[in-house]
Amino acid sequence: MDIVLASASPRRQELLAQMGLDFQVSPSQVDETLLPEFEPTAMAEQLALKKALAVAVQKSSSMLIIGADTIVCLKEQILGKPTDEQDAYRMITLLSNQWHQVITALALIQDTKEIIAHEVTWVKMREILPEERLHYIQTGEPMDKAGAYAIQGYASQFIEEVKGNYNNVVGLPVNLLRQLLEYHF
Repeated sequence: MDIVLASASPRRQELLAQMGLDFQVSPSQVDETLLPEFEPTAMAEQLALKKALAVAVQKSSSMLIIGADTIVCLKEQILGKPTDEQDAYRMITLLSNQWHQVITALALIQDTKEIIAHEVTWVKMREILPEERLHYIQTGEPMDKAGAYAIQGYASQFIEEVKGNYNNVVGLPVNLLRQLLEYHF
């Protein structure tokens, strides 16, 4: 089966490779603007589908296209990718000493078949001091990440507890993906 990942994320590519899958990468160029008319889970699913569909029209219909989208949600407030350093500081401040949800949605498309699913993981950050926030922003790591942090990077030192799938927070719930592949494709 020819698999195409509709994402430029090196983390998603690494996780797919760890699953032993052969795939090609074809990043979608879709607008990832948050859709306020959707609740968080539906929004992640819609964005994942939008990414997969954008790539599917460019590929053979026999190829399996995988689209994914990850969002961070704090008390129903969605924290997307920060627009600038000030926005990143705001997000990290909000997440400090708080539990939040990380939702990753998957959209798989092949021929006329379309499957959409998601996984939710709860993450608790410790208190992050103002000087730690500034230093973290200076690393550049939070700038293209939902919620302004990468759990597998420098921000790992801020994580107090994870309830659920760690890889979901990284950006690809591999167990969910494996199940979708086994039962639907």
